[in-house]
Amino acid sequence: MKISDIVQKLTGYGARPKESESIETLVKLYKRQMIAKTVVMLLVLISLVVQLGFSKRPPSLTVPHVAVVKVHGAIGGENGVQGVDVIKAIKEAYNSPTAKGIMLDLNSGGGSPVQAEMVYEYIMSLRGKDKPIKAIVQEGCMSACYYIASAADSITAHRSSVVGSIGVRMDLWDFSEVKDRYGIGKKTLSAGTHKTILDSWSDNTMSEESIELVSKNAMNPLYESFVSDVKAARENIDEASYPNIYQGMFYSASKAKDAGLIDHVESLYFFKENFMGELDVTESRIYEQRKKSFFETLGFPSISVNLNLPNSSVTS
Repeated sequence: MKISDIVQKLTGYGARPKESESIETLVKLYKRQMIAKTVVMLLVLISLVVQLGFSKRPPSLTVPHVAVVKVHGAIGGENGVQGVDVIKAIKEAYNSPTAKGIMLDLNSGGGSPVQAEMVYEYIMSLRGKDKPIKAIVQEGCMSACYYIASAADSITAHRSSVVGSIGVRMDLWDFSEVKDRYGIGKKTLSAGTHKTILDSWSDNTMSEESIELVSKNAMNPLYESFVSDVKAARENIDEASYPNIYQGMFYSASKAKDAGLIDHVESLYFFKENFMGELDVTESRIYEQRKKSFFETLGFPSISVNLNLPNSSVTS
């Protein structure tokens, strides 16, 4: 349908031929301009992506290199480091014929003992084989992070790093006073005496009996497994001189070295240079734990919102 026909239907009057032709011409020009602008924007976007890709392109896989696997931030949870992803990155590096060694770049305050245990077991399965796996600690490597680090052939930390915190904790919300003060509560139907033992609204959540049951049946077994694995991986830990080393205590790098938690005190730069020198390579390559989205490739952060309020969480 022509513009003149639309105008005639809306107004009841027919547009003069010259006027209708001029309107149609303007519409055509507008469409052409929009198409041209879209094409230009796409070309600019493609150019940015290509430039970014080349500027951040890792060394070729055909070049001998040190493989870098990063474990940064919380371990586990919805937005944290996942054990399976770390294992995939380590496996990719281990199977690469040009990756001569693996460097674990660690910077984490801890997290899920399950995710840490997965990575620990996988690294232990590679111990003493073809490629060395060495860990370097940046600001800190605590709890679940140290669980992972302990499996490496050696651990190095900066002078200002903190290391350790071998233990398990469980955080619970206690809303019992809110219920009593404001009359806000929750009714829960359950079968089983201890099914709601961790319910934050329950009066029995923080009772001595509840704490004893949870500690005996959940917390202590997790703790014992954690300590046992660390001892198996790090036989030279001096528990006699540092009796709190398995009691959640953390140490500076110099103390950690003296206690046997780490092997060397050195900055990331020199550690990396020395590691590459030992392997006679001049390049390093980061092995990503997951593929980046299109927007992350352009430099935009990945954003997610989580409004869930958990009743409890277990971390190590």
